[in-house]
Amino acid sequence: MLSSLIDPRVACAEAGPVSASTSATKTKIPLKCLGARIMKNTERPERLSDIAVQRGLGSLPGWARKGDVLSKTFQFETFPDGIAFVTRVAEAAEAAQHHPDIDIRYTKITCMLTTHDAGGITQKDLNMANEIEFAATR
Repeated sequence: MLSSLIDPRVACAEAGPVSASTSATKTKIPLKCLGARIMKNTERPERLSDIAVQRGLGSLPGWARKGDVLSKTFQFETFPDGIAFVTRVAEAAEAAQHHPDIDIRYTKITCMLTTHDAGGITQKDLNMANEIEFAATR
């Protein structure tokens, strides 16, 4: 929802003539401000070559490539241990602004990574896989 993404109290120095309003506050916000607040990174990441993906996987034990997706299944002793792992992954994903698909099957957690904007695997996926590995060891 747009109103949850925009803080109408935030001023925009480059206010343009066109504006939009949030449904909750009816406050007019310049569209340039909307773009500045929502679009944090407009650059599309570059898709990695097959060789670059294989090299990256060399330092990620247990990770596999399935088409345009990197994936790994983690096994935990208890369900709460698995959920704690998912929470750590979520925190790392929020910090990186790159979110894995996560499948929870009792004590088995599968993480899957791809960069949809690039149509495949990018360096962002390899970096996030490293973060997930770190989350699994804490």
